[in-house]
Order: sequence, then C-alpha cells, then structure tokens
Amino acid sequence: MKVAAALLCMTALVAVVLASEGFDISGATCDGSSWVSATQFPCFASKGKTFTIIQAWQGGHGATNSIAYCAKQAHAAGLQVSLYAYACPRCTGNTPAYSTFYNLVKNLAKQGVSYTYLYFDIEECPPQQCWETSTQQNANFLGDAVAGAEAAGAKVGIYASSSQWSQLMGSNTSFKNLPLWYAHYDSSPSFSDFKSFGGWTKPHMKQYNDHSDVGCFSNVDVDYM
Repeated sequence: MKVAAALLCMTALVAVVLASEGFDISGATCDGSSWVSATQFPCFASKGKTFTIIQAWQGGHGATNSIAYCAKQAHAAGLQVSLYAYACPRCTGNTPAYSTFYNLVKNLAKQGVSYTYLYFDIEECPPQQCWETSTQQNANFLGDAVAGAEAAGAKVGIYASSSQWSQLMGSNTSFKNLPLWYAHYDSSPSFSDFKSFGGWTKPHMKQYNDHSDVGCFSNVDVDYM
C-alpha cells in the first residue's frame, strides 16, 4: 500500500510538473508594429509562460516575413517555440496545398527557424469564405497540406474548435492521430472541459482565452498544455 501511495504521489507530481502555460500570436512582426514586440518575450517568460506559438503562414498573405527573427527572440527569452499556419483552400497562394506547405517548411529550415510543431489552423474567416462548402474537399486540402509539411520534415498538429471542425470537416476523423490544439474560451487552464470531436479522445493543448492581459502591455491568446 505504501509503495502504491508513493507511486500515486509521484504520478501526480509528474502531471503537475508537465503542465505548462503559454501564448500564441498572429501575424507577428515582433518589431512593435503589431500586438507583440520581441522586447516583451522576456516579460511573458517572467509571468510563467513557457512556450509560444507564432503564426508562420497568414492565409492569402502567405508566409510571415519576420518569422525567423520572432522565433530567435522567443528562444532567447527561454520560450519553447511552435508555429501555426492559417491555410485555406480558397485563399490566394494556398494551392496546390502539398507543394505550398512543403515549400514553407523547407524555407523555414533554410532560415534556421527552430520549432517543435507546425499546427494547421482550421477555422473560417468571416465575412469572407476561405474554405469550400464541401467538407470532403476541405479534408482533401488539409490532407495534402499535412502531407507536404510532413514530407519536408515538420511535426504537424491541428488547431480547431469543435464547432469549426464540424462546420468545415464534418465528421471526418482521418486526422485523429495528429496532436490536437483545441479552442474553448472558458478561462480555465485545464482539459476538464474537453469533449471528443474529429476522432480525438484527448487533446495536446488548449487555447483557453483570447486577448488575455497577462501584464506585459499586450493582450494575447493564452494556452495550456
């Protein structure tokens, strides 16, 4: 019994240690002309944030020009870095998806960008329609994008909410083996709210609030893993 209790305590301790919080930034330039300046990264780290997810692809606007600088400054502040791509089949420059995101990953490597995951952001962009009305066409596009990124060497994940996934991908479960970063703005850094969708039975990460003030003179989306 004592051994079992000790193991239970160790398991609980590991769970606490592994849990961490971070933030994500979109359309980042890191020069102060957008929401976040590189000078703020040390502040985020001082507030207990251990990782950041930076937008590397901006739909019809293409690659984020300053991604290498952003990632370098985040690493310098001690933050773990992942990236995300807002890819959309009806956006200029996003098709063919395989070669588009194969080339994105290769270009990131040429720039020396170090990151853990590249997440594909699955959501509509109202009032425009950036995705097809056919969920099968959307799934084909995403499959090609994932395949291209993986072939170029990226570890790929998916960002989506339950409602957006249902709208754009229907009941598709073919991506369930990729890490899921899900959105649910309940201001709770935990997975206790998670309900299965898209074939995922457990999440990898959660975006639990948008435009949150963490005390670094900038409002950012905050995340838990």
